[in-house]
Amino acid sequence: MKRIGVVLGLVGCGFSPSQLTGDGGGDAHMPDSAPAGWLSGYGYRKAITVTTAVTTPLADFPLGLVRSKDMQLAMHASGNDLAVTASDGVTLLDRELVTSAPDGTIELWVHVPSLVRGAQTLFLYYGGANIASSTSMWAGTAGVWHLSEPGPTAADASRGHTLTAPGGGQTPMPAPGIAGNARQYDGNDDTFTIGDPSDGSLDMGTTSFSYSMWLKVATPQAAFDTPFWKGGTSNGEIGFCILTGTGTWHAKIHDGTHFSDPILGDQTTFANHWVHVAAVLDRGAQTFTAYANGAMAESQSSAQIGTLDNSLAFDLGRPHNDFPYKGLLDEVRVYNHVLTGEWIAAEHANLADPGFVVFGAEEIH
Repeated sequence: MKRIGVVLGLVGCGFSPSQLTGDGGGDAHMPDSAPAGWLSGYGYRKAITVTTAVTTPLADFPLGLVRSKDMQLAMHASGNDLAVTASDGVTLLDRELVTSAPDGTIELWVHVPSLVRGAQTLFLYYGGANIASSTSMWAGTAGVWHLSEPGPTAADASRGHTLTAPGGGQTPMPAPGIAGNARQYDGNDDTFTIGDPSDGSLDMGTTSFSYSMWLKVATPQAAFDTPFWKGGTSNGEIGFCILTGTGTWHAKIHDGTHFSDPILGDQTTFANHWVHVAAVLDRGAQTFTAYANGAMAESQSSAQIGTLDNSLAFDLGRPHNDFPYKGLLDEVRVYNHVLTGEWIAAEHANLADPGFVVFGAEEIH
């Protein structure tokens, strides 16, 4: 696993030496506050201090908790028993456990009702009863693919749109990612795909929407490689996509006649680094805006863009005849609303290095 601790926020300090060792030890910097209550049925917990500089509270934020080889979790947690509470120590927060391993490695996502400026404390409990994951934290999304599981499918944490590799030889292979495992695409025929969902959740019509993902590219294939596609790459092809390649990277939308393709950045800058990319179509403001690593890269007018409805499949990576992608792909999301710049910055910072979260020492009840 790539990440040592949980990271979140817009500004802050880096990991302490004890966090970087991955030995599961707590950090010495604990918040000064009155003791919180204790969640019934659990024997152990760690305080998690989250410090951000957001200017406007972010409601219903999905916070990624990713930890590698935590010795104390390995000794005392089963994985499915992981629970997270608010600062009072007893109010449970919805969470989704993506992966856990016997060595204390976890990928856990938690619903934070309001991510606010300054420091706030959560508690990670373990050594208790198993609890079920909740998908309510992904309300407002049309799809969330963590890409952490092995095998020829990619589960959707939001709406159940499971993506499938058409053949065994077309399965992107698991590889260390930005959060848990990612998928490695071979630049030939690797793909995850699903036919146009019958519920219409990926047909955006004339509404506002956003999408984001993490990419890492060492060797691009051509001018326009396609890690993310539901149309929109060329004239007459309605839809939306992300285009990487040997030159500039773009987010793109196309209504069959008109298109908008703001630049994300340049391959020479992004090469061999994890890059968070996002795109926001705001029908009210009539803009289509691209973001890279939490910052706005370019915004273009979308005033002429008509409906983006289509009957095309949705692909993560495209086969060899259609601009194949070579590189890593992780944490793909499609939102059915406008994301703010602060949200995108926090989403990036949540998994970027250095981090903005401090794990406290293990407490025993």
